[in-house]
Amino acid sequence: MSSSNSSLSSPKVRRLSEGESLAGEMTSSDHSLSIADSQISDILKELTGLQSEVVALHSSLKESNEQIRRDIQDFCSIGENDLSPSNATSSFHEFQT
Repeated sequence: MSSSNSSLSSPKVRRLSEGESLAGEMTSSDHSLSIADSQISDILKELTGLQSEVVALHSSLKESNEQIRRDIQDFCSIGENDLSPSNATSSFHEFQT
């Protein structure tokens, strides 16, 4: 049985030296990966928030543009209604009498 146990690879065990703590071990690649995951998560949250803001601004801009088009059409139609041929001659005749 001892031969089967010796064939298994044993995990590397590193003893802490005096004054060293487990906190120092946290600066390993595992810690770096958790920081990277956290940063990626923060970036994704920010992008999602920005995406929502862009959608809201786009909707607002679209509504504003539609209102501007209606206002321009109304403004242009004011001049068209006043210059119709029947109105122009009747107002001229009224002025003459």
